[in-house]
Amino acid sequence: MDRGYVGRVRAWLEERDGVRWRVVNLSRSGARAVDVLAEELPAVANLAPDLVSCAVGANDLLRRSGGLPAALADIAAALPPGSLLANLPRGLREAQARGVNDVIAGLAEGHHLRLVDLWSATGPPWRGKYAADWFHPNDLGYEDWARAFLAALADEA
Repeated sequence: MDRGYVGRVRAWLEERDGVRWRVVNLSRSGARAVDVLAEELPAVANLAPDLVSCAVGANDLLRRSGGLPAALADIAAALPPGSLLANLPRGLREAQARGVNDVIAGLAEGHHLRLVDLWSATGPPWRGKYAADWFHPNDLGYEDWARAFLAALADEA
């Protein structure tokens, strides 16, 4: 099973619901918000999913991509109501991330999406929570991510 947050959330859902969940993970390492709009969201529309989760924006901050707030607005508008939309985690260009997170919170509320608070779940200490690239989480770091997604799902109950 996937050891990232997606696999951990799937295991929790299966335990909670007593049924096997089919998971299609469309994420791609290095994807930016424009990639989600161009490649991933069109695929979601063809799947008719019961649950969609979206965590995007960190690569945009790293690469200093322009137009992130507008792209996030387009993503939020395209996500099915009730989808999970994550804010940005801690540890990367924090001043800019706070501003983006304000945008994400407003979009989540305005589009009836469930906000996943990665910011609060990924604070220090960071030691031992990054993969070898010092950008992506490792197994321990993804445990923090999974807890944030599970908290957003638990809020629906």
